[in-house]
Amino acid sequence: MAAAVDELQETQDVHVIFIPMQYPADVEAGRDIASRMKTKAVVLDGHYTTVEFMSLMGCMDAVIANRLHALIFSAIMQVPATAVSYDPKIDSFIDLIGDRVCGTTEDVQAADIVADVSQKLALGHLAPEIKARLNHLRRQSLRNAYLALRILEGRKGVRKRLQQHRRSL
Repeated sequence: MAAAVDELQETQDVHVIFIPMQYPADVEAGRDIASRMKTKAVVLDGHYTTVEFMSLMGCMDAVIANRLHALIFSAIMQVPATAVSYDPKIDSFIDLIGDRVCGTTEDVQAADIVADVSQKLALGHLAPEIKARLNHLRRQSLRNAYLALRILEGRKGVRKRLQQHRRSL
């Protein structure tokens, strides 16, 4: 990882920020990687809320992650992500959105990370097929929420809530 982000900083003129998705373990991991780098990186050391994580992800041009929530948040914020898998849940999520993992924590190579991130930075946004899948998933989740409300409140209660929601927009 250190070699990959060093090369990205040198070739892509990026700034590297380590965001601790699991506090405090990820702070230590970020510091360890940063200490192995030739270039400089910022290691955030706070304990952040979901809203703060979403905001941080939304400010990124690309994300490299092996934490599921980092991948989900970057997808929600429509930021391209390079996934390094350590668990089938990572593979499943990345497959669900139509992307591919860059490698696993055991076998990923710096060159693979650099190539994947560079490709995503060159595109400048989510690939259209990934964006389409995310939109489909968003519609499905809203449908599930609607069905749950309908069960809890009945048809009339849901219609009333939807009308209130539409007025607030």
